[in-house]
Amino acid sequence: MTAVYSAHMASEAPEPEPIFIYGMRPRTGTHFLANLLCQHPDCVTSAIAEDSLLIYAHLLSKYVTRTNGQWTAVAGKNHEAYEDLLHECIGSGLTAFLRQVRRTSDEERKKKFGGVVTDGLRAKHLVTRTPVADNLELFFRFFPRARMLILVRDGRAVVESATRSFGGDAERQIRAWAQAAKRILEFSGKHCRDGKPQYMLVRFEDLYIRTEDEMRRILLFLGLNIESYDFPRALNLPVVGSSTFKRPPGKVQWTPVMKTADFDPLARANSWTRSQHERFNWIAGDQLEKLGYERKTFFGQNLIWRIRNQVKDLSRSMKSLVKAGNK
Repeated sequence: MTAVYSAHMASEAPEPEPIFIYGMRPRTGTHFLANLLCQHPDCVTSAIAEDSLLIYAHLLSKYVTRTNGQWTAVAGKNHEAYEDLLHECIGSGLTAFLRQVRRTSDEERKKKFGGVVTDGLRAKHLVTRTPVADNLELFFRFFPRARMLILVRDGRAVVESATRSFGGDAERQIRAWAQAAKRILEFSGKHCRDGKPQYMLVRFEDLYIRTEDEMRRILLFLGLNIESYDFPRALNLPVVGSSTFKRPPGKVQWTPVMKTADFDPLARANSWTRSQHERFNWIAGDQLEKLGYERKTFFGQNLIWRIRNQVKDLSRSMKSLVKAGNK
């Protein structure tokens, strides 16, 4: 007889599930979305800036599978329900960890600056974020009841913002964005619970341009009271972590900065040359369009640009082979 197991057991009312935010790549805008969500009185930000819980989740899943294999070898039969339960219990432990870190952080801050330590966290959704979308396919094995927001952004803006913020190879950033887009597209359309999707895809551009409309859509999906949300405050949030504001030079500014009249995160790649657009289209154009964005196209010399891109691909492959041979 097969039993139905659940890790969601408690004698008291359960704490609200965390809200997980995943970005495609760094510079997608997860900080912006988390700040917007935390204008709701039922939400509180995590004490860990980026939780990174899924990045190595494949190792945890491998542990679960191998442990269940050991149980199977001893018992002579497979316990699939045990494997599901162990995934879920590990996820519950990770959730408890995030809450305890936040609770400890609150206690330390209140002891330092004064005030009474209360456990107001118990009734709030913890908002936690990771700016990369690795191992998405494992998310609901560990967190089957959680809600997830996946934030996507125009790849050209992500690449430009990343190179401004951190420097490095733009081509590598393009390829990384394309791979992230593939993972998200493969994940899309799956994972429903009671006929409803358990995650929402959010476009940074929609969030920035139509903040109120998009936040209403997000709050409805999360089951949060829209009337309780502080829209005036949300619409006037300062900027945090933008590549536009860097002090000292070369370093991203993580303290809040008020927007200036010329602040426009949607114009990051407006100064790109044809060469930059052609290279991006060659590597990531298909993924760009599948996520609902338009390529920047040009008339004439298409054959020449195709050959140039093929030569660049060959040159890159040769450099990789030489590098590998020198190791």
